[in-house]
Amino acid sequence: MADRMLTVESLDVVYGDFQALFGLDLHVDTAETVSIIGANGAGKSTLLKAVSGLLPRTGKVTFDGQDISRAGPGDT
Repeated sequence: MADRMLTVESLDVVYGDFQALFGLDLHVDTAETVSIIGANGAGKSTLLKAVSGLLPRTGKVTFDGQDISRAGPGDT
């Protein structure tokens, strides 16, 4: 198995009464290039904002071996 740079497990994002992401799982290996594509409103920006800590989320986010699930933007 390749080294994992980013792992997202069971990611949920809710805006008020609207659930935008449901149990999303994703992994990106070191040196891998990934594209996120989809129609308008499919959740691309929501995914990136949630992973970076700009949006409240549930689930687990691991970056470079560190659990950043509770980290916000700018936390290291």
